[in-house]
Amino acid sequence: MSAQNPKDIFELRIFLSQNPFAAWDTTRRAVEVLVREAGDLAPTVFKPRYDKKESLTIEALERYFKRRNDFDVLVLTGDRGLAVEWTPYPLGTNPDSKLIFRIPHASIAEAIHAEQILKLTKALCELIPPLYGWGHSDEDIRLANEPHVTDALAPLELVQVYWLTILGASMVDKLGRDRVALTPAYRVERLNNGSVLIVTSPFPTECFSPVAREAQARALHHLRPNLPFDPILHDLLDRSSKLQPVSEQLNPDFAGLFRMIIDSVPLAERRAKQMELSAYRPPAITEWRTASEALPPDVPGVNEAIDYFHRQAQTFIAGYHDQIPDLMEADPNTLPRIDVFFYSNDYLREDPATLQRLMIPTLGAYLGTVLERYLDGRWVPRRNMEESQVIVGDRAWLPFLRVRQFLQSKPAAIDFSLTSYYHEAERRVGANR
Repeated sequence: MSAQNPKDIFELRIFLSQNPFAAWDTTRRAVEVLVREAGDLAPTVFKPRYDKKESLTIEALERYFKRRNDFDVLVLTGDRGLAVEWTPYPLGTNPDSKLIFRIPHASIAEAIHAEQILKLTKALCELIPPLYGWGHSDEDIRLANEPHVTDALAPLELVQVYWLTILGASMVDKLGRDRVALTPAYRVERLNNGSVLIVTSPFPTECFSPVAREAQARALHHLRPNLPFDPILHDLLDRSSKLQPVSEQLNPDFAGLFRMIIDSVPLAERRAKQMELSAYRPPAITEWRTASEALPPDVPGVNEAIDYFHRQAQTFIAGYHDQIPDLMEADPNTLPRIDVFFYSNDYLREDPATLQRLMIPTLGAYLGTVLERYLDGRWVPRRNMEESQVIVGDRAWLPFLRVRQFLQSKPAAIDFSLTSYYHEAERRVGANR
């Protein structure tokens, strides 16, 4: 985790050799230890169902235990974004259960929290012997090719060393108990059940620093001498570089859209995408004419034509509301989501003729209707749909023509963004008041 990236999450993940939910007494003890030892990081809210919350009390937990299914996941949360998931596995599975405790970066900014996390981990591992686990930056773990992130049943083999690495007794024996005890690390703590906690540097918030990375590399090379030190360190420093946040200077018209795009790309590509989008300069918006040059309506029934545009906008909503969040609201906040959807889903352009035939009438009408409703626009229908205008302030906007441009290619979804088009119209309204 890096102090420069407040969005990162510290993740404590422990694969355990027992399932505490096999009996109420072991469930109660496990939760009591978790809450007591977590201190100010303790969860306070219990979610017996995904759509229900209540205060975390032993009484509420016991009611839940009596009616739970064998493999229900225990979910606890806190008012600072803390989240706990404790997952039981079928009898005879290795592991028997898995604990994941996610803590926002801001909640462990103080030095005292490092000791608090270690105290909690030690208490949990003494209560239920662990098989394996870690405490580290969630983002870095996802870059580390750690097999247990996606497969709890993956073979127990040490492939990474983290800020905190939890080795169960069987892993310690496999690596060599004397070798593990001599690991070059900030702290090596042996538990009575044969497990070992290895802490590579003083603070989890500094696990991306060169010094911390060198400590992680030294520890892994010591425990796995068949893995050369230099390639390990190179990989760790490369991950730090990829996760180093960029000072974003995003064009305000595109900021919402660009942040969605940045969040959607793989972590390894995020820094490059941030730099690319921070440097982006959009082309001038040309899909408009002055209001004084607006073409008059040339359809026999103006009101009927406007009603048709409204129905076409509803057709777009009906077709895509399950793929584009909050589309039913039909407000300006949906435009960045539409931009991202068409930017991200290149398969839509496999048949460009069909895409334009279907989308220009419906999405164009949707864009025009947003201009009409939120900027007090006035429709001016034309027989040639792409000549149809929405008068806003001193300009006549051409939403169908904008959508034609927007649909041309993946880059066009940014260059001819519907979001930036709306913001430009919005600015013109403000400039003429």
